[in-house]
Order: sequence, then C-alpha cells, then structure tokens
Amino acid sequence: MLVIVVDTLRADHVSSYGYARPTTPNLDRIAQQGTLFENAVSTTSWSLPSHVSLLTGRYQFEHGVGNVQPAPWLGWGNKGLGGFPTLGEALEQKGYRTGAFSAIAPTLPRV
Repeated sequence: MLVIVVDTLRADHVSSYGYARPTTPNLDRIAQQGTLFENAVSTTSWSLPSHVSLLTGRYQFEHGVGNVQPAPWLGWGNKGLGGFPTLGEALEQKGYRTGAFSAIAPTLPRV
C-alpha cells in the first residue's frame, strides 16, 4: 500500500485528472497501476487535522487535533491523537513495515 498526500496541489493541474499538459508523469504512472480516487472529501478545512483524520480514520471531534502546538514538535504521542492508533501503527501491528517521507516529518504523528 502506498498513500501519497500532497498539500495544496490542484487536481485540475494533474495529468491523470485530465490536465492537458504532462505535468505529473510519476503520479500518472502510479494512478494507472493502482487506484485513482476521483471524489475525495476532507474531514476539515485545513491540513493539520485533515492529515490526522487521514492517519487515524477519525473525525476531528474524536481525535481532538485542531490547534497548532508551539514548535518544536517532538512527536505527538497517543494522547495528542485522542488515543487512536495511526494507520502506520495498525499496519505495523499486522507485520507490515511502514515509513513516511515528508518535508515536515517532525510535526507528523507516527506513520
């Protein structure tokens, strides 16, 4: 399984979503070989709680992440996610190896 999250990328500028210019050849290749979601709805209006919802499968009112904490963020811990495990933790418990790559990795919950 591969989950790609790109913040602030307009779908109407991605080739696999119909943009005429070949702007995203690598994403297009992944979309052709996997599943391309054409209708996605966010649980909240901004990135931080939306990403936590994506990783926990819970709404913001359940996980409670809604305000940016003062830097540096040295990890969320279970308390910061309402006690809910992340997708990565659930997969890891089933024997999968997980990892994340991000420009803001220190701010992300364990994936």
